Amino acid sequence: MSGKENILFRLAEASIGEPEGTVREVVYPAVSAGEQTLRELAHEFKTRGPV
Repeated sequence: MSGKENILFRLAEASIGEPEGTVREVVYPAVSAGEQTLRELAHEFKTRGPV
């Protein structure tokens, strides 16, 4: 499993675990380097497209 898949699973677990929480409180802390990591992944997707 790739690092990106691990991030996806951590995000899913965090979101399911606290569905009423905010992105800043629940999603960002679930990922190492939080918001910055997600920004980089979004940028990568925008520049490279889907796999």
